[in-house]
Amino acid sequence: MLEGLEWMIKNRLKEETLEQTIHYLEKQVETLLQWEREEKKRCVFIIGSDITKGIVPIDKEDRFWRDATGLIFQRIAAEADRVDVIWYGLNERLK
Repeated sequence: MLEGLEWMIKNRLKEETLEQTIHYLEKQVETLLQWEREEKKRCVFIIGSDITKGIVPIDKEDRFWRDATGLIFQRIAAEADRVDVIWYGLNERLK
C-alpha cells in the first residue's frame, strides 16, 4: 500500500521538476505493479487525497502542487485496473 501520495508529490516538487517527479513516481508504480503480478494473491493499493477540488489556492506553489497532483493521479488511474473514489465513507467505482 502506498498512502499519502499527494504529500510525496509536494515534497519531491520542492527539489525536483515536475518531469523528474513524474518519472520517479512512474518507476515506483511500475515496481509495485511488477511485485503485484508475481503472485496472484498480491494487490497494490495506491491512496491519495484529492486536493484538486474546491477553492483554487492563492499561493503559486500550492496551485502548482495541486495541478501536478491531479496530473499524476490521472496517469496512475490510466494504468490501474481499478479506480475507486471514497467520499464520506461511500465508495464509487470509476474504473
